[in-house]
Amino acid sequence: MESNLAAPPKHSSNCFDIIRHAAAYLVMVSHHYALNGLPEPKLFGSTKLGTLAVIIFFSISGYLITNSYLNSSNTYSYIKKRALRIFPGLIACAIIMTFLVFPFFGTSNHALDWLLSINPIKSLLYFSFFGSPGAGEIVNGFTSDYVFNDSANGSLWSLKFEFLDYIAILLIFAIIKKPILGSIIFIALSVLGVLINNKYHISDYYFYRAAAYSIPFAMGSLLFATRHIWQKHHVVKYILLALGFIGLLVLPHSTELSLPLLFLAPVIVIMIGFSFRDVLIKGKFDISYGVYIYAFPLQQIFSNYLPDEFGQSFIMSLIATTIIALASWFMVEKKFLARKYNRVNLPTGAVPIK
Repeated sequence: MESNLAAPPKHSSNCFDIIRHAAAYLVMVSHHYALNGLPEPKLFGSTKLGTLAVIIFFSISGYLITNSYLNSSNTYSYIKKRALRIFPGLIACAIIMTFLVFPFFGTSNHALDWLLSINPIKSLLYFSFFGSPGAGEIVNGFTSDYVFNDSANGSLWSLKFEFLDYIAILLIFAIIKKPILGSIIFIALSVLGVLINNKYHISDYYFYRAAAYSIPFAMGSLLFATRHIWQKHHVVKYILLALGFIGLLVLPHSTELSLPLLFLAPVIVIMIGFSFRDVLIKGKFDISYGVYIYAFPLQQIFSNYLPDEFGQSFIMSLIATTIIALASWFMVEKKFLARKYNRVNLPTGAVPIK
């Protein structure tokens, strides 16, 4: 593991913050269709907008998490940084869902009885450790009679797979000391997993998704490992960007998670990320995680209390989600993220993005 060979990427040197926020709100747009009983918008005839947004998240995470691992002084430091990024916000979200949403928006008329049962403890533990989507007594029947029923927070499913990729980075790079080779092996193992599952259908949910979403994550890792080749050469960067777009347009997309999309979307995302400078956010805040983890239950509520009002329910969801995400950032996430690095090495007011 390399130590302090390079500082974490400065927010102003890329536009990853902006891309992540756009992806988080793109998930909201896509989900709002599903939560209102409508088909989600698709690209290439097969890929939902929400799926594309998740691929974007995994692509950026692969790049930044590889940087985080290679610049951590030891394994403990790496694990600490990962835990401080994921769990404080997630646990806060679990607390709010358990003690505010489920008692008062569930199907039971006796919120106090539910709160005094064992179910809130189960709910808190379930959602604090990547549980999703959540249904039945554990959520007090929340969403059981909704249009998109028995799904309290369907967005949280991706967090467990991203966390698995954090572990994969740790294991692979602990064994293989050369980042480029390690990234290539990570990609190869992920593709092999997809191909094996396509043939034998080991698990068309857990195994397949773990393998498929690891491809854009590992591609992001490879792009970090090869940054010395393309990052300072604009011509190379723009060629890669053009080839990525051309490939997506001409190659077939027979499934929602087609291999061309999983391979080429990360190239496009990372190249765009370093083609523009962030002149808006610049590390002042990052509510993309908060938007992602809070939007789904809020959209469920507004969609079902404002039936047949698609636009109005979306605007109300957008406003409420943004407010809560801001509170999550400033009251919870930022405070824990500041512990990841030595404050004296950070610009005033800035918090590392990964």
